[in-house]
Amino acid sequence: MIASVRIGLLLMVAVLLINRVHADSTPPVVADLRWSDVAVGTLTGLVYDEESGVAQVTLIGPRDQRCAATMLYAGHIRVVCPATLTNPSQWRLEVLDHAGNRTRHPVP
Repeated sequence: MIASVRIGLLLMVAVLLINRVHADSTPPVVADLRWSDVAVGTLTGLVYDEESGVAQVTLIGPRDQRCAATMLYAGHIRVVCPATLTNPSQWRLEVLDHAGNRTRHPVP
C-alpha cells in the first residue's frame, strides 16, 4: 500500500512539472453534436482535448438547467436530459478540460 501511495505522489509531481513546462491553453473541441432522440431528450456527439484531457461535459439550458454527460468511450458522449424537450435549440454544451479551459458550444 505504501508503494502505491508513493507511485501516486510521483505521478502527481510529474504531471505538475509537465504542466509547468507546457501550459495547456487550448480549449476542448466539440464535434458532431446531434439530437439522437428528441422525443426523450438525448444528445450525442464527440468531445476531446489532446493536451490535458476532458474533465467534465455538461448540457446547460436557457434557465441554467444542467444535465451531466456520460462518456460512452474515448471522446463519445451521450446526455439524456428530458428537460430539453422544451426549446432544445436554446441549450449549449459546455466542456471543461483538466487545465481549466472551457468550450461552450450551441446545440443545433
